Amino acid sequence: MKKTLFFLLAFLLPALTMASCMNDDETAAGDSVGIGSPLPNFTVTLSDGSTVSTADLQGAPSVIVFFHTLCGDCQRELPVVERFSHEFPGVRFLCIARSQGKEEISAYWQKNGLTLPFSPQPDAAVYNLFANSYIPRVYVSDASCIVRQVFVEELDEEAFQQMLQTLNAESSK
Repeated sequence: MKKTLFFLLAFLLPALTMASCMNDDETAAGDSVGIGSPLPNFTVTLSDGSTVSTADLQGAPSVIVFFHTLCGDCQRELPVVERFSHEFPGVRFLCIARSQGKEEISAYWQKNGLTLPFSPQPDAAVYNLFANSYIPRVYVSDASCIVRQVFVEELDEEAFQQMLQTLNAESSK
């Protein structure tokens, strides 16, 4: 019994958590959207019932975060993104789930004190407009909806902050 429990805790649980951070098709091509690319056209419904489209992001810098609450890397990065959203109120922050429902995300948000708007997604359709594998993904775009920085699996806080400062300065001119 102890060996079975050890196996479950040591191997199975981490494997399930990692699976949340990856896609089922690891042989798929990587990014569809990279630095210098325009944001793809999408529309999502947020947890408060409002909708946001690519066109709505025009005119101000934006940060789009793809996540799943069972992904360990996402769990570490979401509070960092939350903190920067308060430090940079001129930047639009948008969290989009990869294949996760509203109830599960809402419970996680409440438990962890997150206030960022999020968009639950029943599938990976919006995510697949950007990439085919790995989360978290953070896309930082300028006021023209051109991607200026992309973070995959690990958010470099210093580089993220510098980019947000740069975009804030550019948009206030």
